[in-house]
Amino acid sequence: MSRVFIVAGGPSVAGQDTDRLERQRVIAINSSWQCVPFAEILFFGDDRWWREYLHLVLAGFTGRIVTCAQAVHHARIEKLQRRTCPGLSDNRGEVMVRRTSLTGAINLAVHMGFNSIVLLGADGGPSPDGRIHHHAEYGPRLNTSFSNLWAEQRKDLEAAAVDLKRLGVEVVNASPSSALSDLWPIVTLDDVLENAAA
Repeated sequence: MSRVFIVAGGPSVAGQDTDRLERQRVIAINSSWQCVPFAEILFFGDDRWWREYLHLVLAGFTGRIVTCAQAVHHARIEKLQRRTCPGLSDNRGEVMVRRTSLTGAINLAVHMGFNSIVLLGADGGPSPDGRIHHHAEYGPRLNTSFSNLWAEQRKDLEAAAVDLKRLGVEVVNASPSSALSDLWPIVTLDDVLENAAA
């Protein structure tokens, strides 16, 4: 089984020992690369995020950088087309991103041939203390556009879950207390890594 870990931005990642993923295949989303700088791929779907953080990424991340943000141009970036209708794209040159880059990272993982996906930071909502991300919160301009989109993001993830099941891709969610527990089973990172080693 070919497995990948996708590290999203949810606050639950703050309680995870992500250094344990160093020998694993990893896709990081947006600023999550900072807790997994060894990730194979950094994926983002928002050109505003790139403009805000490109200097940090270019200075600190050595892996592949993949996006479907059409306004972004840089020699290090690999570009895919963006699909905005629900469900994963079967076109290898395209990924589905509408309200969350998590769908794009999942779609990319499927294109790469992974049939087992472990999600981290797929919380589906804020932490009890109101945090949106495990890393430093984005500037007001980025957070304002993000704050009320949980329900819309969920719709996109529900459609992705249907396609993943159809494709036979196993997905588990190592995000404690995730609001997405009805989409993918909740597991612990310890269990995932220990079962793989057994």
